[in-house]
Amino acid sequence: MAGISRFWLKGPKAGTVETVLSNMIGYSDNIRVSDRGTFLVGINTVRFCGRLFPPFLDLLGPYPALKRFVVKIIPQRWSDPLLPSFGLLLELGLNGELLDSLHDPTGTLTWAISDIFQQKELYYLGSTDLPFLAVLERWS
Repeated sequence: MAGISRFWLKGPKAGTVETVLSNMIGYSDNIRVSDRGTFLVGINTVRFCGRLFPPFLDLLGPYPALKRFVVKIIPQRWSDPLLPSFGLLLELGLNGELLDSLHDPTGTLTWAISDIFQQKELYYLGSTDLPFLAVLERWS
């Protein structure tokens, strides 16, 4: 749960899977290549945010039937209070090493980051919860 895997499509490791990162701080959604050849990862929801109970999504993870029930029956907006509004972006190297990160712990600019798209010096941040794209003028 909360990890990134590499699926080899070609070469001597073709058809194999390896774990790049495990037990991450949050749940990644999409991964994009930056202009520098690194990987940009948006973290949709952070897992550990100083809460008393274990992360809500971690509790549901081992129970696929319960997770399907919750998704079908309970509107997503009802579960939003259980999930912290925390913006987090990661920059990873080719082997999964953490190179940099940007944090918005109060979700002032954005949260639930599902995608990062870089165009020159601009970074467009898509969100699963917000009806707009946040734009960073530089990575800093």
